[in-house]
Amino acid sequence: TLNDLNETEKDVYNLIKDNPKITRDEMALKINKTIRTIQRITNSLVSKGYILRIGNNRFGYWEIVTCSHHL
Repeated sequence: TLNDLNETEKDVYNLIKDNPKITRDEMALKINKTIRTIQRITNSLVSKGYILRIGNNRFGYWEIVTCSHHL
């Protein structure tokens, strides 16, 4: 479950789930946050094991991590 995430982290997680190729700029616009906030949140989601960044910043994409402890 996403119970250990705050509301903004859940918003970013759901944006990534809906569109793995979404950019941090696009996320910032969609949820009305700064790019720096989005960077902090994506870093947090990576460190918590919810998402991974595959590839580089320009041509990469986000991947949702499916782990039993998140279900």
